[in-house]
Amino acid sequence: MRGTLADPQTILVKYGPQLNTILQERSNSVVERTKKAADEYVENFLACNEEAVRTESGLVYCSMVEGTGKQPAVTDTVEVQ
Repeated sequence: MRGTLADPQTILVKYGPQLNTILQERSNSVVERTKKAADEYVENFLACNEEAVRTESGLVYCSMVEGTGKQPAVTDTVEVQ
């Protein structure tokens, strides 16, 4: 192929599936490393912060200031900062 120009469509058809496989494997690897790092971060955060709470859905939070006002009803609209 050296010295000759190949049709881009032919190259894409020939090498595209192989390239997609390589890119998918690399992406999956990055995703898995990121998930592992995030899980370790959350576990460390929970271990270092006694006030931290993990909900059933997995949300982790620390209540900075407990409110003393009225609790909103299901039909109320609230603003969260």
